[in-house]
Amino acid sequence: MPLNTEQWIVTSTSKSQGSAEFLIGMEPLNYSFNSVQNKADCQEVGKLDASLRCNFTRTTPDCSVGDGYINYLDGAFCSFLPSLFPLAIFLYTLWLLYLFIILAVTAEKFFCPNLSAISRILRLSHNVAGVTFLAFGNGAPDVFSAVAAFSDSRTAGLAIGALFGAGVFVTTVVAGGITIVKPFTAASRPFLRDIVFYISAIFLTFFILYQGFVTLAEALVYLLLYLVYVFVVVISTA
Repeated sequence: MPLNTEQWIVTSTSKSQGSAEFLIGMEPLNYSFNSVQNKADCQEVGKLDASLRCNFTRTTPDCSVGDGYINYLDGAFCSFLPSLFPLAIFLYTLWLLYLFIILAVTAEKFFCPNLSAISRILRLSHNVAGVTFLAFGNGAPDVFSAVAAFSDSRTAGLAIGALFGAGVFVTTVVAGGITIVKPFTAASRPFLRDIVFYISAIFLTFFILYQGFVTLAEALVYLLLYLVYVFVVVISTA
């Protein structure tokens, strides 16, 4: 049930004090709406009354978009009437599909032809080009998004999930979609080689997450593992 301003303040302050019973029989708490908002989680916007969501997203620090070009929260909760919120979600979905199309066109018209030209000039095989230039091109957005996520304590937890989520997405959706559109036969030995290194990287990450911290040596092992992978690919295709 949506909460009004007074209910939301009582709920938030009761959580900070420990229980609702603690507030019974006491003098009214001297909390203002803004002071509570400064400590609020942006996810609480879904529990508010529709008329309060715009002000909440604009004044709550946790809802700030940082260096983003588009403030999607402000657009969803402030640019549309509360009754038109489903329309905002629909338009954002269309915008997301449009971005996917733009990304696909960019890769088809610019990235892949340039990669082929560079590989041809440097006389690189498709395997070597795939694990170097193509990997750098595909991984560059993940690198920048991970750096941006780790730079903010509120989004640091998303970095690891985003990286592995991207890996699972590429392994399942992309590979499956390509197979449906244009079936192909994968070479068994290169495929097994890639799987072994991929599982090794996942196991190393699992070990680091299990111990709860990462050392400089473990970070260097990641880089060394990739260099060994590239070396093996070059040797196997020489």
